[in-house]
Amino acid sequence: MGGITLDFNVMGGRFSKEKAETHVEALSKKGILTLPEVLVIEVLGDPRFLNVILKLVRGPRAALDLVDNVIYFITNGKLSKIKVPRSTAYRILKRLRELGLIEVHVAIDKRKKYYALTDLGKLVADRVMKLIKKKLKPHLERIRDRENERYYGLPLRDFSVLIMREFNIDPLIFIEAFNVIKVKRPLETYLALKY
Repeated sequence: MGGITLDFNVMGGRFSKEKAETHVEALSKKGILTLPEVLVIEVLGDPRFLNVILKLVRGPRAALDLVDNVIYFITNGKLSKIKVPRSTAYRILKRLRELGLIEVHVAIDKRKKYYALTDLGKLVADRVMKLIKKKLKPHLERIRDRENERYYGLPLRDFSVLIMREFNIDPLIFIEAFNVIKVKRPLETYLALKY
């Protein structure tokens, strides 16, 4: 039995048992906690992390798609935005990779890199999305019921401002990740989530 090593999946990568133990030990020595609950808090607490995770929910993305991030914030009642520098964005990708939330795939021509969520990343993204929906529900109005599905939403502008105010992210990223639907009302268009 001495020459056989068992392979298993740890944080989205293939490792032998010895390599996996070494990897986990290295993370703990660096003070990195990889518990999903802790990672959910980290992702929700940093809009830069949240931007990347929500962009990857729909599938793998090229690095350039992930590094163009804008963070929204409110100061003195005014909505402002700042662009995250590319060097910072690449450090964020590196950090998410170290945490085991994302993995890198090299394209056929070997120059382009694609990022995807690992199994741990998918678990964290799912929990993050559930918490976001739970936090948003009190702010949304019930729009309609259809075939045992309930939709809650707000007028387009109000919905966008709510997303920017609560999570400091681009509403378009949110709309894509959460499959937000448009509901035409007599006076205006609403954006709605299914609950």
